[in-house]
Amino acid sequence: MEWILLIACYITGGVIFYHDIKYRAVTWIAFPVLLVAGILFNLVEHQQLSILFANVLLNTCFLGIQFLLLWLYFLVKKNRSSLQSGIGGGDILFLFASCFFFSPLNFLLFYISSLIFSLATFLILSGRINKKRAEVTVPMAGLQSIFLQLFLTINVVFKNSFTSDSWILNRILLNDN
Repeated sequence: MEWILLIACYITGGVIFYHDIKYRAVTWIAFPVLLVAGILFNLVEHQQLSILFANVLLNTCFLGIQFLLLWLYFLVKKNRSSLQSGIGGGDILFLFASCFFFSPLNFLLFYISSLIFSLATFLILSGRINKKRAEVTVPMAGLQSIFLQLFLTINVVFKNSFTSDSWILNRILLNDN
């Protein structure tokens, strides 16, 4: 079952990546598909909705705080009252959908490492991608979707559980390699 979900995520992530690179916009249908895949990954792993809801609640609260701080930054520094002027709607929807894949610590790890991956990849490839564009924008959702696919592949192949914090806490606290 995990492999079927992984293939569905590859297809959806590929669509998100292609549209974000080519059009800097992503078709909205990809995000509900990703969200459902995240729910199914969690249910296959835990088979408990209570764990899923607790994880999603904590992850969305974290994102809400991030977006609030970003909105305040745009309001104060850039004199813009809209978050849309600095981050795309697809980026917001992608991050919300990815909340359904991870436990809180793993989501934090994914969030930070996917931002670093996306920005580094964009800086390396920006000369080829954006030569024709007057305004430089980062295809964040597309690049983060590629990173999500890498995370999920590691989850399935190495049997790590990104839907539970226990494996990461064991590695950090107990130094269990």
